[in-house]
Amino acid sequence: METSYLKTLELDKIIARAAEGCVCKEAKAKLLALEPQCDPDEVRYALEQTDAINTLLIKNGSPRFGGVEGVSALAARAVKGGVLSMGELLMVAGALRNFQNLTNWYGSSEHDMLPTDDLFYALSPEPGLEQQISSAILAPDAMADTASRTLNDLRKKIRATENSIRDRLESMVRNMDTSKYLQDRHLLHGGGECRHHVLCRPRAMCDLLADRPRDCHLVRREPGRLPARKNSGFYDRLRR
Repeated sequence: METSYLKTLELDKIIARAAEGCVCKEAKAKLLALEPQCDPDEVRYALEQTDAINTLLIKNGSPRFGGVEGVSALAARAVKGGVLSMGELLMVAGALRNFQNLTNWYGSSEHDMLPTDDLFYALSPEPGLEQQISSAILAPDAMADTASRTLNDLRKKIRATENSIRDRLESMVRNMDTSKYLQDRHLLHGGGECRHHVLCRPRAMCDLLADRPRDCHLVRREPGRLPARKNSGFYDRLRR
């Protein structure tokens, strides 16, 4: 095939510009590797496919799909018995969702047999599988409670234990007999000698009670010599 005229026609620039609109790297690579066709029948069939899709775009509007990722390698690994991570399963669910959207779009208007039928009829939507993955996995690092009965029961027990600990600590703080041991105390010294321990609320307790981190900690000062302070007979408070 004579290819010297292709540069004159700027076919490489046309293909590069079209590839900029590809959202899937596999589709982009396939488009960049596209070669001109020489057989008149093949050229005529390709033009008919282009006309058919253009007509559907005018009638149905643009199809709704996004997050296009190539999952052929993931599917091949799963067929061989490999285990997919939660992030990879979400990619599979996204591909199945796109299959469903494209199939619905192609059939949203009545039309006779088109040269593009084989492309869209080859799609195999699995709405049940897509729904199972999407409902069980919330993010690549987060699984829903409803993913399994065992996980749901385990998380219920964890939440019940956390609530029990929070209630217990709350009762300790509000109790007059125990709250005095959990409050800050002034530290007095005489002649530079440490006389008392300093107690603050533990960080974990503050987190549980307030549900947010605070600058709370447990400080214990052993008796010992404290550095002298000019013009002061006591330390107001020890802080870390």
